Amino acid sequence: MKQVRLNRPCTDRHTSVHRKIKVLHLITELVVGGAQDNTFLTVGRLRRDRYEVDIAGAPGGEWESRAAESADHVFLIDSMKRGIHSLDNTKALVEIAALLRRQRYDVVHTHSTNAGILGRLAAAAVRTPVIVHTVHGFPFNDLTFAPSIRALLIALEQLSARFCDRLIMVSELNKLEALQKRIAPAWKMLTIHSGIDMARFEEPVNLEAKRRELGLMAGWPVVGTVGRLSECNAPEVFVRAACEVLAHRPEVHFVIVGDGPLRARVEALSAGFPQVKLLGYRSDVPEILRTFDMFAFPILWGGLGRALTEAMIAGKAVVASEVNGVPEIVHHGQTGLLVPPNDPEAIATSVLYLLDNPAVASKLGENARREVIPEFGADLMVRRIEALYEELLLEKGVIDAPR
Repeated sequence: MKQVRLNRPCTDRHTSVHRKIKVLHLITELVVGGAQDNTFLTVGRLRRDRYEVDIAGAPGGEWESRAAESADHVFLIDSMKRGIHSLDNTKALVEIAALLRRQRYDVVHTHSTNAGILGRLAAAAVRTPVIVHTVHGFPFNDLTFAPSIRALLIALEQLSARFCDRLIMVSELNKLEALQKRIAPAWKMLTIHSGIDMARFEEPVNLEAKRRELGLMAGWPVVGTVGRLSECNAPEVFVRAACEVLAHRPEVHFVIVGDGPLRARVEALSAGFPQVKLLGYRSDVPEILRTFDMFAFPILWGGLGRALTEAMIAGKAVVASEVNGVPEIVHHGQTGLLVPPNDPEAIATSVLYLLDNPAVASKLGENARREVIPEFGADLMVRRIEALYEELLLEKGVIDAPR
């Protein structure tokens, strides 16, 4: 285990009633992604007059430096990996437990599947007072996993839920799914929408200059998507839909923002279609979003989708897969269009409809913006998480009731 940054000495949990509450956020990978963005925003905005906040995760992620900027201390867990690797998971469990035992956290808050399972088990083993897990989207689904693997993942989620005090769900529909699969009882779950830094969408943008910078032809409509190029985000489905649209409307740009393990496959699939542009990872997503005429979100599974929420904040018409938490904010024909997952033809049909009906697209975008802005501010999310911490810390006797 490597400690990346340690700015102040560690404190004992029982030394002073005036000390700061020690919190660890544990996530599997420090890569570019929605769960990571949620985690880093939370860590960075928790009140430092009240909390000392650390991050732990696997080494080598693109956002390792962002983790260091957000947290007071960052710990890298060498054996932490994605997927079900029994030996690695055993090593990671031991490594996490050693970290928790040494640092004596008051709150362990886990994210993502492997870190969520191992972190909750380790925190329970060392008797961490408060254990919280955020479900950014369940890993099991009917599209990519065999029934035996789905059953195993559900059983692991059910087991892990027993060892935590609360499950934070990023959408009400995810909560309903958890209830249906008996992950946890209703009293143990609460919904806190994944907050967005709204200030990033308030900066003025010279759209003409931005389009030139991105190599977009003047007057061509732009259909975009944002997300890590990984299986759950289905970037290949986006490219297949793009190819179908281009057979009817060749003067349309399709823009993919993001990078990841499927990049080579996406590049091969889009070869011969110069209208499809892969921009890779970008730090100027809010500016790029405003160059889009519409946003496609072909995910196969997930929570609610931060990229989707950001597109709606930017006032873009969206075409999105009807999976998991997406229908909670994309109401078909009102705030966007819903399509079946893994269906490039359905995406292409919806995109062509919106290209042919720009007034409809504009109205959907306006409705989308009004739908999400009141509920999805990052500060609102963090205040709700702080309120949960305080409730549980009081319940466990770590803090005294205010006089």
